[in-house]
Amino acid sequence: MKNILLIFASFLLLVSCSTKPDKPNLNLSKEFKDYWYAGEAEISYYELSMSRYGENREGEMYLIFVTEDFNNELQVKTEREINSAESHFKLNWHQNFTTGIYDYAVMQSTFKSLATDKNASKIASSIQEWCGQSYLQLNLKEKDYHVSLHSYFEALNDDYFVINDHYTENQLLLDLRISPELTTQPSKVIPNLAFLQLNKKEIKAYAVEIKQSNKNESILTELYFSELDRNVKIEQEQNFPFRILSWEETVNQDGNSQISKAKLINSMNIDYWNKNKEKDLILRDSLKLK
Repeated sequence: MKNILLIFASFLLLVSCSTKPDKPNLNLSKEFKDYWYAGEAEISYYELSMSRYGENREGEMYLIFVTEDFNNELQVKTEREINSAESHFKLNWHQNFTTGIYDYAVMQSTFKSLATDKNASKIASSIQEWCGQSYLQLNLKEKDYHVSLHSYFEALNDDYFVINDHYTENQLLLDLRISPELTTQPSKVIPNLAFLQLNKKEIKAYAVEIKQSNKNESILTELYFSELDRNVKIEQEQNFPFRILSWEETVNQDGNSQISKAKLINSMNIDYWNKNKEKDLILRDSLKLK
């Protein structure tokens, strides 16, 4: 009888264990929790000037920030309650522009844990244009990034390999939204994945210099990759919610500076996944979408 009671008690203990995602424990502010756990995403629309093939192209850029439950075992968004779920901060970064007759669509998704201080758990980058498409994904497994690459370019090809775990430029925008003041400044960073794809650069961490400064009522974060001769500037609000106001990338090639930049036009918080009816089209006007 005692054994039966012991087994039953053990069962109750297991059942009572929470299957909900790990709670954030990065000393997140109350402001952050109230804002980002309100059941909505923040969608920001930017005017984009994208340098491609030596010329600047007008386009659109979107930054979509949201918190999600993440399945650490499968490294995907979880849609049910499981023990391995963990709260993550996600950024979907879209860039759309036209080169001559044909279109480019660039999308990057970055997942960063809000329960630990690990580097990004997963980063995926896809590029579509009339010539074909390219897909690059990094999955953090213990101390390494497992890299999957698929491309129609011979120079990139289909490949799978492992690189050391390093800080990533893709997660920087998420970290800056948590706190604009970077507590650590890594000496090596894996650059923006879309940049690596568009320019057929080796997928690895590159030496970087990072500096921050105040600019009027905003904060400016700059990265310089000497080996790539590439400079990135990110301007954001000085006060919460620390929205990204502008983004700029300068790449020097053959003595010429190729400058891409984006400026914030409008932003809104909304549960966009529930706004997929024809009557919801009017919401695009609220964001001033073209």
